[in-house]
Amino acid sequence: MKPFIRIFPFFLSMSICMNCTCCEKTGFMTRDQNNKIIAQDIIECLNTRNQKKLYDLFSQNVQAGNLSLKEKITKLFGHVEMKIDRYEQDAMSVDASIRNNENCTEYHTKYKLWINGVEYSLRYIYIEKDDFDKKNEGVRSIRLVTKEYSDKHLCYWQDMEPGIFISE
Repeated sequence: MKPFIRIFPFFLSMSICMNCTCCEKTGFMTRDQNNKIIAQDIIECLNTRNQKKLYDLFSQNVQAGNLSLKEKITKLFGHVEMKIDRYEQDAMSVDASIRNNENCTEYHTKYKLWINGVEYSLRYIYIEKDDFDKKNEGVRSIRLVTKEYSDKHLCYWQDMEPGIFISE
């Protein structure tokens, strides 16, 4: 009987971790998946040069507050020939603000892209959920620069302005 008593807590703890009911209840697993979908959507927009879809990924507040967003998207597509050879996720972090039953989940994600053999750094800020202001939901910022530029000009997440930034 004693081996059962020793093994049972192990299996119980494993089943709790495997189910991750806490993650499911708070919705973070779904939000993580949505962040991956946004990354794929951004990369698809770059590959297909779909300016309208890229614009639509931005939050309503960014669209309304950044009158030159469409021009910057056009400039982005004119800046570099967008045929992405390959890409890989480099880093991701999440900021969550929770008050009472409301919360805001903001993803900071970085990808390495190889475009025509040149390595680029793609960073974006994506607000997956914002109970405090629904108009913030969507992409807040996109930064696409060469790795060389990124190495020379460090950019902190909090310094990223809403909209698009490309190196000149």
